[in-house]
Amino acid sequence: MDRHGYLAVSDLLNHRFCGRVTWFAYVLGLRQRGTVKTDHGRDEHDRWVQRERNRWKEGATVRARAKLVSAEVTSERLLLRGKVDALVGEDGSVAPYEVKATAPPARPWPGQILQLAAYALLLEERHGQPVTHGYLHYLEGDVVREQPIEEADKQAVRDILAEVQAVVTSEMMPQRAPASHCRDCVYAKICV
Repeated sequence: MDRHGYLAVSDLLNHRFCGRVTWFAYVLGLRQRGTVKTDHGRDEHDRWVQRERNRWKEGATVRARAKLVSAEVTSERLLLRGKVDALVGEDGSVAPYEVKATAPPARPWPGQILQLAAYALLLEERHGQPVTHGYLHYLEGDVVREQPIEEADKQAVRDILAEVQAVVTSEMMPQRAPASHCRDCVYAKICV
């Protein structure tokens, strides 16, 4: 939570990964540092942003769509904020566009759908229009996929927001995620 009480979209993804991340960060005040994986993803993302901004200066649009790169979006109602990689304008509406520094999976990971749905809710509040789809751009292979965003996906965002608030309010340590998550967790050495 920032000093105004807003959660970041990344907080929802971290909570989905393991509820204890929320507990360490917001109950104990131990903010996580990046891992090798997250640092690599951030570096790839930064290179993509620079390429897109250069294309914009040159007057080009990627995949024939107008994009606003790195847009901050906030919801006062949900107390949620985030920085979507890009907003794609289509026929008077907008769609979230997220960049992933990986190869495309057979189908999007649940966290990727959650992220798009969170940005869809933020954009709906900002623009007053339903957001029914988004885009996932996998840099390995340069694959862009359109992803439907269902009401159930948006409800999952609201549910995780409520879970995060419950952890922060109760200060109770949540159950541990599956052991496979611990390998990549920055809190693994101090988690019991």
